[in-house]
Amino acid sequence: MHRNQEVKNRNICILFPEDYLGVYPSLINGITQLSDWGNTVKIMWADKNCDFPSPPDFPENVDFEKIKLDTSFDRNEFSDCSQDQLNSTKIRKDRIKEKLGQIIPQNWKDYVRRMRGVLITNLENSTAQISELRNLIKYILFTYKNFREKKYCYIIAVDSVGLSTALICNFILKRKVGIIYWSLELEPCNQSLWFKCMIKKLESFAQQMSDFIIIQEEQRAKALCSSNKLKFIEDNFVYVPHGMIGQTKLRKKSQFLRNKFKLQNEDIVILHAGWINDAMSSLDLAKSTRSWEKNWKLIFHERENRSENENYIQKISKLGFKNVLLSLKPVKFEKVDEVINSSDVGVVIYNKQMGDNCELITRASGKMAHYLRCGIPVVCLSLPGYRKIIDEYQCGVTFDNINQIHNAIRKILNNYDFYKKNTKRCYMELYEFSIHFKKVTVRIDKLLKYNNKNLFNFL
Repeated sequence: MHRNQEVKNRNICILFPEDYLGVYPSLINGITQLSDWGNTVKIMWADKNCDFPSPPDFPENVDFEKIKLDTSFDRNEFSDCSQDQLNSTKIRKDRIKEKLGQIIPQNWKDYVRRMRGVLITNLENSTAQISELRNLIKYILFTYKNFREKKYCYIIAVDSVGLSTALICNFILKRKVGIIYWSLELEPCNQSLWFKCMIKKLESFAQQMSDFIIIQEEQRAKALCSSNKLKFIEDNFVYVPHGMIGQTKLRKKSQFLRNKFKLQNEDIVILHAGWINDAMSSLDLAKSTRSWEKNWKLIFHERENRSENENYIQKISKLGFKNVLLSLKPVKFEKVDEVINSSDVGVVIYNKQMGDNCELITRASGKMAHYLRCGIPVVCLSLPGYRKIIDEYQCGVTFDNINQIHNAIRKILNNYDFYKKNTKRCYMELYEFSIHFKKVTVRIDKLLKYNNKNLFNFL
């Protein structure tokens, strides 16, 4: 515990019904900060047969409780079921339909097509949805049992399922334990799957019951309110970026990736850290390397154990040929700096077609924060917010489409020291976690004092 911090001795429960705690920096750092400030922290999380690294070691006042949940889907092989795709569902027409089409209004036909698409989508995903519902019930019962045995001064509910669980357990137990909603991921508002629709409805209702909401930035806060059909009230939000605590402890250049792939001194390491998936436009990124110089090596470093035998991974290898290298075995959280620091340029690219969660990513990108923390200049797809940051801090170069990434990298290499020296200032001002997370504890203090004062006046 930090000596300059007042001991709080509060019980705080974090509901995180997922399995990737070991690779989520802001959540790891939030737990660290809360425990350092003297709080007793309980983490209620899940085991979904994942292949993510385990969480780092925490102090003794952090306790974990895990429940085994089913997994009937592969997170690395998914199809997006957004409303836009359903609107574009193609239905073959025969002659009878063509004749009827002259009589039936177009809006009626569009509605029938959408409903048919929704029905087909739900039938195709029925097994996965039933599994998700079963998981939700199991997690609620798991949490309910814990809440009956132990009282907390605050519940920090992560994302929509965590928030729904907190709301339901509070209702069943008839308690008024404060709920803080920590929104890490944005769910699409136009859901077609019945389970996703149900969770979205619960999220909208529970958001209104929350004492306040932690989210990465204002644009994501507005998107969250819009998707839940709620008015944006800035006082309801505390902005905490997806970042790290402090500067990197590495004092010299790491050789992790160079040693791993036996690279030459003249080779330039271009790193894409994180998920290898269409959400990151990984296939397009791999294909773009065909026009790169021979000594430029694009390295994909995964956050989860992946196999070279996966179809998607094989496609990446074929598209990139000799210029693409795959690092499919993730490292522990404490070692991530060594991986990042061993690169020369960091790539930040998200597929904005995947919705707000990928498009409004400016201060919600863990890889962006990690690159800057380690002094690595970045090339970023020009998504909302990134161009403004890059123009202001000059810590990298933006590109409008994947065909321009080569020129963006070349621009950095031609003036490398200039871009590198600007990375730390950008990180400290925009992404350093502890500076912003202090606002969370201040908010909790104020709410608890207010609640205690009202209780005293009532008595």
